[in-house]
Amino acid sequence: MQHYTLMIQYHPPLLQHHPPFSNISPCSSITPPPPRSNITPPAPTSPASPPPPLQEGNCLSPPSAPTSPPAPASPPSSLPITPLPSASQGKSLAEKYVQDAFTGKNVFVLLSKVNAYKLFYFDINKIGPDMELESQSINAFMAVIVKDYNSQNTGQAAFIDSFAMTAMWQGKSPRLKKMNPMNYEIILGINNQHHHWTLVVIYPQEKKSLFLNPLGESKQDIQKCLQITRAFMRKKGCNVSRWTCDTVKHPKQQDSTSCGVFSLKFAEKILSKEVVDFPVSNEAVYSMRLEIAVRLILNSDDLKDLCHFCGEMESDSDVNWIQCDLCLRWFHQACVGSPPTEKTYHCFACLP
Repeated sequence: MQHYTLMIQYHPPLLQHHPPFSNISPCSSITPPPPRSNITPPAPTSPASPPPPLQEGNCLSPPSAPTSPPAPASPPSSLPITPLPSASQGKSLAEKYVQDAFTGKNVFVLLSKVNAYKLFYFDINKIGPDMELESQSINAFMAVIVKDYNSQNTGQAAFIDSFAMTAMWQGKSPRLKKMNPMNYEIILGINNQHHHWTLVVIYPQEKKSLFLNPLGESKQDIQKCLQITRAFMRKKGCNVSRWTCDTVKHPKQQDSTSCGVFSLKFAEKILSKEVVDFPVSNEAVYSMRLEIAVRLILNSDDLKDLCHFCGEMESDSDVNWIQCDLCLRWFHQACVGSPPTEKTYHCFACLP
């Protein structure tokens, strides 16, 4: 009597990149909505697959896809980590996510976290062409360039976030109790008035400040900046005698939406101690927008323990996680409305 063994080898389908989406087209902060427990994503019909989330250093490092569905009782931090791509691969993936966001992918999926600032697809979308930058991306990029400056210089820099800087400009007292200005060589803050971004720079030890407006500065603006920065230093117990305020020569925006881009570029040039000069053509402004968005993704904190829908870690009310089969991101099941018995899941970023 003979025995035969039948062996079947399964070949998974090749993953493909998402094709570009169509274009869409100004300054308040967007806060991701609270987790929604009654959303059931539609069943995908052979969806195209984007590359796995970007990983540079230990920036974004989701766990590798398990051979069987993960047990829904613990966060993904204890699972294996996928190999990290090279720097060039990381930049390529970042640009792919940015282009997806710029061309219309406007979904509740986390792409980056810089300090306390969480950036979803729709936040990156607001950096795109003809869009007005918002507080979340403004503050996150300021954190990135200040961190870079502090890693390369003996004298330290700090930034006042846009909410506090705007409050200062309005004559209010922001909560900056822990900041001692004399500990820093330079302090920067971007202010928003009437949907328009401007840059304030303080040099505590030199007893001076600068004001840069992408549309150009008036004498009244310079005088107001003098009063605000001097009052801020006085409240901190600093000597403000002979305090001065001025501006520097800089390019001016040619449209009605790129004030945030220009303000960030001004800050970057000043921190680099370079002449504040750069091209202002439509192509050049687009390149600046792309650079801002890509750097925000490349400089993300580690996201592997966060739900990529709500941006929060494991909570007492939701300890069940589910992983997207295509991009390998992790989500709270309650956030995406996936039943605990679900075997496969495609996140909103991967649905066609």
